[in-house]
Amino acid sequence: MNLFINATDITTVTINQMVFSQDSDFNYTDADSALQTDVQVDIQPFQVRYAESESGGTTRITHLMFSQQYANVTSAQKSGDVSVTDGATTYDIRTVKDYVSHMESELEERT
Repeated sequence: MNLFINATDITTVTINQMVFSQDSDFNYTDADSALQTDVQVDIQPFQVRYAESESGGTTRITHLMFSQQYANVTSAQKSGDVSVTDGATTYDIRTVKDYVSHMESELEERT
């Protein structure tokens, strides 16, 4: 990874998207589908702030994640329900900023 991140700050995560479907009995189901596995990122705690969405809702931003660019993550995030799993901790991706050299994501830690 060419993001100039200190080796001690790198963690390996999985980026998932929730997929909704119906089973043969027409019951609604949901399951995580991996968009990227074994991704090396830098997740940094962030002074909690609240961001207002376009629909007027408020989200809580607790962490920032720096990573390589992943086009499928950027496009999937627009539809929502994208998360990052780091061991036992899960974060919901709230926004993705796609720069020329890297991607920055605002995360909300699930409690």
